[in-house]
Amino acid sequence: MAPLCHAFDARRRTAYLATSGRTARNLSKRPVAALECDDYFENWSRLRGVVARARARIVRSGPELERAVRLLKKKYKQYLDYEFDAVIALRIERVSSWGLLTLDAVRRRS
Repeated sequence: MAPLCHAFDARRRTAYLATSGRTARNLSKRPVAALECDDYFENWSRLRGVVARARARIVRSGPELERAVRLLKKKYKQYLDYEFDAVIALRIERVSSWGLLTLDAVRRRS
């Protein structure tokens, strides 16, 4: 498990990460990942979150790298002067959640 900063391309259902080292090596050997985001409350009955399971690959060139770099630089000012050799693309394959209202539940409450 590693905390990472990502930029998400909703149209392609892909999260892009700028990282190297152990995380990149591990994903090269075993190209599966999970992204988890939760909303914590002291009242545990209000806990909610989402887990996205993804297929990982390294993007080293081409239009996809350019798109990923644009997204990352737009989201994180720390990357504005950073030179990217590659990014990790996490293509979301499955999503599960807990404690979140579905669209049908929201409509029933209205």
